[in-house]
Amino acid sequence: MKILVIGDIFIDTHTDISEKKVNRIGGIFHAIRGLSAFDVNSSLIYCATEFMNEYIDKYKQQLNIVDAYHCFKRTGSPGIFIIDHSNELHDNRYEYILPEEERVEFIPDSMTSINFEEITDALVFPGTYDLEPVLHLLKTHNIKTHIDMQYEDLDNISQYDIETLFISISSTKIQKQIENYLHKNNNWNTAVLKENRGGSKVLTSSGETYQIPSFLLGSIHSVGVGDVYNATYLCHKNRDLNTEESLLKASYAAALYSNTLHFEKFQESLQVLDGYVPSKVNGVRVSYQDRENIHIYVAGPDFNNSQYTVYFDKIIEILHYHNFSGHLPIRENGNGDGKNQTEQADMYAKDLQLLDKCQIMIACGFENDAGTMAEIGYFKANNKPVILFDPKNEVTNMFIRHTVNKTVNSLDKLLETVYRFSQEILRAKV
Repeated sequence: MKILVIGDIFIDTHTDISEKKVNRIGGIFHAIRGLSAFDVNSSLIYCATEFMNEYIDKYKQQLNIVDAYHCFKRTGSPGIFIIDHSNELHDNRYEYILPEEERVEFIPDSMTSINFEEITDALVFPGTYDLEPVLHLLKTHNIKTHIDMQYEDLDNISQYDIETLFISISSTKIQKQIENYLHKNNNWNTAVLKENRGGSKVLTSSGETYQIPSFLLGSIHSVGVGDVYNATYLCHKNRDLNTEESLLKASYAAALYSNTLHFEKFQESLQVLDGYVPSKVNGVRVSYQDRENIHIYVAGPDFNNSQYTVYFDKIIEILHYHNFSGHLPIRENGNGDGKNQTEQADMYAKDLQLLDKCQIMIACGFENDAGTMAEIGYFKANNKPVILFDPKNEVTNMFIRHTVNKTVNSLDKLLETVYRFSQEILRAKV
């Protein structure tokens, strides 16, 4: 088996993972690492600046790259991403260097020299280059095409036979569009709708659907994780595993990739999948659409000019990015300071209504705030889960620590716990 991987090659510069900047080859190299880790050979059609060719040659043997064809040459820009938020708690906010100066030149002679021997599938990542000649070439050679569209316009590929469409879902509108297309047309076979940490929904032209969980193993980054998911799926689908088994392995491998920036460590961690298909019951599946019905009360001293405002801002940004309905009661209903008894009673009633509406509480353990403690007690008395967010390990009160359902010290662990409790709440409704 040999898989043709097509797309851009960049340099990823992570500024937030260690004390110094971490640089590594990105773009389609994430998928190539995924293939190589499972001992699958690959060939490349790539777009890059010329200075990247030296690095590609360097890693050929290590990453099982058989051939590499520089069919699209980038000039004007070095092809570097600065990544300040490596972990997808919220928008990664990649900064691309000199995008306005970038030019991409198609090199037809390189494409005519491609050796298609033993190539069974092509994994395509649209990007800065012209996609049309690539898809036309694959069609001419009857290569099974798998394409990761990210947030691209689906009309660009509607005329082509697509074996697998991978796409990251950020709205239910895209999902409906794909469902309608599969129902009305027969040139797409499978669509994998990736919903970040909430898992994936898989649709097929035959009408079969699969719900694939994510495996929340902790993470230090999310860059290229979806690409490894794609590559792992192709590896195992071509090794006679069924669709669901291949996707479960893909989801688990993606989680392992998010735990390290080192290929050797990633490759070693994959040994857990030797002869083993991860169980769905160990994963988390919370659809993008269902999350908006999970209301989360963020309790804490979120007063004007509070030194903790940055935490509350980050928490609510994270919840909304992942499509949960987060609530900051002081910002919604006021804090009662300087109000008369009648106005305070009205705010109190609104806070109680919000507490009753919400299914999960995030209690921020700052300053042993008395109001927060009272809200924790009220919420727990109604049999609803409370997550204590204690980033500095300052909450020592025995009663509070034993009342809450889970104590976490990082935003990553906080988000993971929200997903786990959300799954329990949704299951209880069925």
